[in-house]
Amino acid sequence: MPLAPDLVDRIDDLLPQTQCTRCGYAGCRPYAEAIVAGAADINRCPPGGESMLAALARMLERHTPALKARYKCLCGAKTCRGTMVAKKR
Repeated sequence: MPLAPDLVDRIDDLLPQTQCTRCGYAGCRPYAEAIVAGAADINRCPPGGESMLAALARMLERHTPALKARYKCLCGAKTCRGTMVAKKR
């Protein structure tokens, strides 16, 4: 499936451009591409901080890991997603 270049560009624009590789990718652009491809979560950029994470979550209509943790589900069901936060549509 081809990546959406405009979405990759928008995500890359939000990233801090430190090219630090702390996310596990060779730089901010490859990390943005991995996010769009579904290969990386949005919480792997320590230099971006909470504000960047929140901006990415809004842009991609995802919940932040902090929100999921705040409403952690402990039901133990095999199909449990680990959070009581509803999936975004």
